[in-house]
Amino acid sequence: MTFKENLLEKIFSKISQINEPRILDMGSGRSKNILRFLSQNPKLHYVGIEPNKADANFARDLLKQYTNATIINQLGYNPIENFGQFDVCMSLSVLEHVKELKTFLTNSVKAVKSGGLIVHLYDLGHSLYATSLKERLQVSLSNNFVDLLPESKVARYVNLEQVSQMLLGQGAEVREVTYHQMRSHKDFLMFLKLTLTKKKFWPEKFLNGNLKFLNI
Repeated sequence: MTFKENLLEKIFSKISQINEPRILDMGSGRSKNILRFLSQNPKLHYVGIEPNKADANFARDLLKQYTNATIINQLGYNPIENFGQFDVCMSLSVLEHVKELKTFLTNSVKAVKSGGLIVHLYDLGHSLYATSLKERLQVSLSNNFVDLLPESKVARYVNLEQVSQMLLGQGAEVREVTYHQMRSHKDFLMFLKLTLTKKKFWPEKFLNGNLKFLNI
């Protein structure tokens, strides 16, 4: 089981009593991790928003047998059908690549119904451990002159307090906060392989700041 599948297991455990749960995945990528949950939960309604056309098309083809799964090829800045009716809104390793952070976070709050769950997992590794001059320049521009970059090139430092204030300003209540800041995704996957083998989810020494479970 992958890390994201473990996280999804945790999310599903929180909505297990809902008869026909609706999940909005903002920045859904290829939606591979949701496949097992759709097969196990025929009443699950899943909507993925993915700005990359190739990834969105891949996800549509992957999930084509599920009539209750929809992939929308756009940025997460505009309302969609059933906006305000989702039980869960989530983004996994997305916030650090978002150009209009306040709009994105505001929509994540507005997307869920009263009592809904919002989960944002984001990664500080891109900004803290840039490994080349090109990456350092990209991070610097993302942090200071983000308007100069196309959305696909954003890799920013996402300030925890700023994110919290944006969400609180929309009426969200922060319930749990954790994050990872590994030097690279490769390091993070190795860390997960070791910890999951030991049947641990988040070792205490790595708990710090950026996985947000919120209730409205």
